[in-house]
Amino acid sequence: ATDTTSPYGTTVAGLPDGEHTFTCELVDALGDSVYSGPVTAMVSAASASLELTGERGDVDGDGELAPSDLLAMRALIGVGSGDPGYDAAADLDGDTAITRNDYRLLYALLRSTDSGI
Repeated sequence: ATDTTSPYGTTVAGLPDGEHTFTCELVDALGDSVYSGPVTAMVSAASASLELTGERGDVDGDGELAPSDLLAMRALIGVGSGDPGYDAAADLDGDTAITRNDYRLLYALLRSTDSGI
């Protein structure tokens, strides 16, 4: 398998058909780990490569860290792991529940970027 890593994701090519589980770690701008956990993907001849990407705080999944992520997170406050609608991307503190603390972390993250906040 070929592994090409960039600051925004990893592309893995040459995997045999079947289910593959990867351990992914997300780090913040300071290099601190903010999430580490499994990602499982099915690979077939039709999908010759698998690309794993993400940006911390991209709650709405549009590939950008933006104020719209605050709106998406607001709708998830109170949802915990195992609940319908739980999204680990919104659980910024990794405590398996989406709370006001996650919202505060996202707001601070947005303030530290050129996101328009």
